[in-house]
Amino acid sequence: MMPGRAEIAKAALLFGLVLFGIGFLLAIPRELWLKPLLGELGAVMVELPIVLGLSWLLARLLMRGSRAAWLLMPRLVMGAGALACLLLAEILLSVLALGQTWSATFANFITPKGLAGLAAQALACSFPYMQQRLIRT
Repeated sequence: MMPGRAEIAKAALLFGLVLFGIGFLLAIPRELWLKPLLGELGAVMVELPIVLGLSWLLARLLMRGSRAAWLLMPRLVMGAGALACLLLAEILLSVLALGQTWSATFANFITPKGLAGLAAQALACSFPYMQQRLIRT
C-alpha cells in the first residue's frame, strides 16, 4: 500500500533530523582528532563515507514494509523534505546556537568543506530514490 502524505512527511522529517544528528555526533571526533591530522577537508572526506553508509541504511529503515509501495513521487518528496529539514537545522544551529551571522553561515557553504558537506547531504537525500531504482532492476 502506498504511503500517505502524513507518513511521507514523517519519514522526511525523521530522515532529515536523524541525518543531522549523525552529522552532529560525528563532528566531535572529526574536529578533535581528524582535523588536526588531516586538515579540515581531509577530516570531512573521512567522515562522509560513514555518514553516507548510515544514511543508506536509515532510508531503507524508514521505508520499511513493502518498499516497492514507495513509488517514485513519495521517495522524491521524502528526499527533498529531508534535505530542506537538514539544511534548516544546520543553518539554525549556526545562527542560533553558535552565534554566527547569516552571511557567515552561508559563506561556510561555499568553502571546500561546505561544498563537500552539501554534496554529501544532497546525495544522502537522494538515497530513497536510488533505492527505488534498485528495486526495479
